[in-house]
Amino acid sequence: MDCNICVMTGDREFTGVKARGLWDTGTSVTVITPAIAAKLHMEPLGGYSMNGLGGVQQSWLTVGFLRFPNGAVWGPIHMAVHDLPNTDVLIGMDVISCGTFTIRRKPDGGTLFTFDMNV
Repeated sequence: MDCNICVMTGDREFTGVKARGLWDTGTSVTVITPAIAAKLHMEPLGGYSMNGLGGVQQSWLTVGFLRFPNGAVWGPIHMAVHDLPNTDVLIGMDVISCGTFTIRRKPDGGTLFTFDMNV
């Protein structure tokens, strides 16, 4: 899913960068790449230990916003900053659990997912 990772620049004004996002129900917090954090001049808030398939890995936390394709903005949320293969952001359960995430099989055999959130 295309989305934007944003920082607040004024009174409900945002600047952001386009990002390729994956929904990940196995991730507790949303994770962004160091490149996204650098482009937005995001500041570290402190260290963060991520427990994943490769064991515990060290990262750092920052704060940002997620802008969905329909223009809705969610945040501020803590985001872990870590290298990710083949994507810019993992949208974690910190976001997913705030809405209704539905996956359905379409009659043509395809898959449809929806996410509804009161933003």
